[in-house]
This record gives sequence, C-alpha cells and structure tokens, in this order.
Amino acid sequence: MMDSRAAAHLLHEIGPDAHSVDGLDNMALGIGMARKGWLTAGDVLNTRGVDEVVAFAQRRRHAAR
Repeated sequence: MMDSRAAAHLLHEIGPDAHSVDGLDNMALGIGMARKGWLTAGDVLNTRGVDEVVAFAQRRRHAAR
C-alpha cells in the first residue's frame, strides 16, 4: 500500500534535525522513514541538484506573493 502523501505527489525534504555536527548522522533515520513511507528519490527535494532546489525555492517565493 502506498502512503497517501507519496500518492499525492508532494515534494518532501529530509533533514537530520542536527544541533551539532555529530547530529548529521541522523540523516539515515530520515531516509529510513522516507523509504518506509514509499518515497523515492524523485519525491525528495534534497536529492536534486542545487540549481533545481534554488529554482523550486524561487517558484515558491514568487507564488506566495
């Protein structure tokens, strides 16, 4: 069964919620949760290149005005 958020084609961001450099290791936990929710790399914003992430942010900023 596919998670309804993945089915809705929402774009997700996975972050480690790090409060220190050692906390960056928590990224594996976020990736595991994304996989459990049936997300693929195409569903995750921070699997994309810098230019695509910046373009996404600019589109959102423009749409919010």
